[in-house]
Amino acid sequence: MADASRQAIVLLADGARADVFARMLAAGELPEIENHVLCRGGHRTATSTFTSTTIPAHLPFLTGRFAGSADVPGYRWFDHRKQPRHAPLGPWSFRSYNGIESINVDRDIAADAPTLFELAPGSQNIFGAITRGLGRGGNLAATRKNFLWLKAHYREDYRVADDAARKVLARSLDKHAPFRFVVIPGIDWNSHYDDPFGEGAYEAYRRVDRTVGEIARKLDRLGRYEDTLLAVVSDHGHEPVREHFDLGPRMAEDLGLKVAYHSLKAWRFKPDALCAVSGNAMAHLYLNTVVPELTDWLLAEPAVDIVASREHDGSVLVESRRGRARLAETERGLAYRPIAGDPFGYGALPEEFDFETALTATAGTEHPDGLLQLAQIFRSARTGDVVVSGAPGYDLRKQYERPEHRSSHGALHASHMNVPLAISAPIAEGPVRTADVFSMVLEHLGIASPPGVDGRSRLLDAAQPSVEPALAPSS
Repeated sequence: MADASRQAIVLLADGARADVFARMLAAGELPEIENHVLCRGGHRTATSTFTSTTIPAHLPFLTGRFAGSADVPGYRWFDHRKQPRHAPLGPWSFRSYNGIESINVDRDIAADAPTLFELAPGSQNIFGAITRGLGRGGNLAATRKNFLWLKAHYREDYRVADDAARKVLARSLDKHAPFRFVVIPGIDWNSHYDDPFGEGAYEAYRRVDRTVGEIARKLDRLGRYEDTLLAVVSDHGHEPVREHFDLGPRMAEDLGLKVAYHSLKAWRFKPDALCAVSGNAMAHLYLNTVVPELTDWLLAEPAVDIVASREHDGSVLVESRRGRARLAETERGLAYRPIAGDPFGYGALPEEFDFETALTATAGTEHPDGLLQLAQIFRSARTGDVVVSGAPGYDLRKQYERPEHRSSHGALHASHMNVPLAISAPIAEGPVRTADVFSMVLEHLGIASPPGVDGRSRLLDAAQPSVEPALAPSS
């Protein structure tokens, strides 16, 4: 049964790269994480979900589901089924989680995907956009968040939100909560607007480390240190941008299409196509007209790595300059059949395999877990007719991007998909997914995992939960 004495804290170091995190650990620059997390547990490189961007990539931690499984396949998406025939595009059919629009995410998540806030009543959230299931008073510092974000953005001072998250979290520990989800955004902001390998980003990693130290010492004073599972994780990595390829405007210019895309052009009436960019290194393309030259045009651009198209039989046609293949989900797991070459460049793989094999066989490649991640995004009817994953060094947006992004994420390649996972309990050897954190938190708390999750617990020697989850009413 659920253990009321236990609690779990997931610190989301937004945008942390797995390799930078590992190098800083090895150099002794993250001593608090070493002393209070790794010495008690373990450190792995985990794979995120596709779309590897904020909000969709928070879903594995909070629901145990990939972005497509949770029906939130991108930071921006369109739903053909909700679009009135004689109306322009609008919030009834098109979604962007930028700024105030993020309040829509709670109702957008699949109804049958309970959050950790629902499964563990009394939980708390600090600066996370997903709040479904939080009880009254559970969304800490919610009224301050927008002010802090604006202040950090316009003053280009990315310490302010990180420091606020640390202080709010430390104060919150005076009251027991079974689960806390805390977003620390500074690494992501410094990476986007400056350099993922710059001193600003490195100092943001150190702020995360100092937060771990402060809360660990307070937990010790409160007598809750041993019973608290502490995880330091990231939702996506980062890749420096050498060149912007503005996909929506270029589709209009080169292909002669009426295209709806970001900002005011997102509200166009009866467009030929809609381009919804996330991260900004991936995009969903929704087509209202046949564009036979689209794939060839995309693959002629160096900015494009992989193009995936939904087929009539439910399979996915995957294409890149490396080759073409057909991908489908089966009762066993996945079927992957190259037609010519291999679009991922994986080399020899069995034609059919389970989801665990899909991870272990690809974890060390340039597209870790790429097969399952590309398959799962097409589980959502909100996913584009065509999905584009950008190439390293490029992103897919330029116009109205202020300030200019010097680094991006969202794509299927390793620099975006590989993230650090440090957890204060022993875990099994081998590759992991961020969706596994959800199951590990539930196991630590003694709460049964709900059906339909994509992750699995990797904890060693932990008691198996024996009760069904107690759902709290959504607020």
